[in-house]
Amino acid sequence: MNYLTFLLLFVGLCSCSSTAKISDLVAENTRIEAAPTPNIVVSSNLTLKESRVEKIGSKFVPALLYWGWHNDLEIHLSSSYVEQVFQRSLVERLDSTAETSYSFRIKKFPERFGYVNDGKVIILVIAYTTSMSEMIGPLDGEVVVEYTVRERNGAEATGELRYASVLDPRANYTQSTKRFLGEYFTALESTVGTISDELVAQIKGRRPNQG
Repeated sequence: MNYLTFLLLFVGLCSCSSTAKISDLVAENTRIEAAPTPNIVVSSNLTLKESRVEKIGSKFVPALLYWGWHNDLEIHLSSSYVEQVFQRSLVERLDSTAETSYSFRIKKFPERFGYVNDGKVIILVIAYTTSMSEMIGPLDGEVVVEYTVRERNGAEATGELRYASVLDPRANYTQSTKRFLGEYFTALESTVGTISDELVAQIKGRRPNQG
């Protein structure tokens, strides 16, 4: 293998974990728009308008027959993405045509996720070997959602749900970065579904008398 081939290989592998590449994948996975429903409203205390990716640190090790890298990124989720995921999930579980109105406010939600990518390329006599691993996990803690239910007769009930953790950290050694992040966001949205189930169950237990 000549040096140019080795260089192109290394650049290709590194580009899989670049800030721009991860930013594109995050944007792709957080592009969601739930149908508006007048009687089911979701808001939050989150402030970020657009999801973004920040580089926290990086390390590059160049050598004659070995090149390695380490990228440490931080993924920030936008308030609109989190609100839309909850909106879609709750609309699927509540009667959006009923006269009862539901108001939800997300007080806490993991807005930051750490992403780490490590890799290396080792040149042998007539071949090469590569390895790459990546990990992602939430940097923030619990989920807190408060709600208000109002019946058509004016009766009202309020409550709050606390959920300990959204997702555990996950590692990837074999999948493409695109598939790995796609599955992680799918799992995140599935967890929001679980939280919504608990919200609906709690609401049914506290729902005011309709009179």
